[in-house]
Amino acid sequence: MKNTVKYKVISQVAKKKTFTRRDLQKFIWVAQGLDIKNFTNRQGYYGTNIKGWVSDEIIDRVDRGVYKITSHGKLEGKLKQIRKIIEQ
Repeated sequence: MKNTVKYKVISQVAKKKTFTRRDLQKFIWVAQGLDIKNFTNRQGYYGTNIKGWVSDEIIDRVDRGVYKITSHGKLEGKLKQIRKIIEQ
């Protein structure tokens, strides 16, 4: 099973209690295989995708620019891990 950017990001944010939008963008940047030293704060598609993750109930908006992972998001990450083990 191919590890998607979404799965890699869920794995990282599951370790934190809350995280900012900037943290989320950094996790996505690294999950895409880019060097964190070259990180630049960008808008656009990040906002669209983050909003999609909120509507999919993977993450929840706590405050302006602050998010937390939902129990559904944690479960989705665990299911991918289980599928990966089964496929081996």
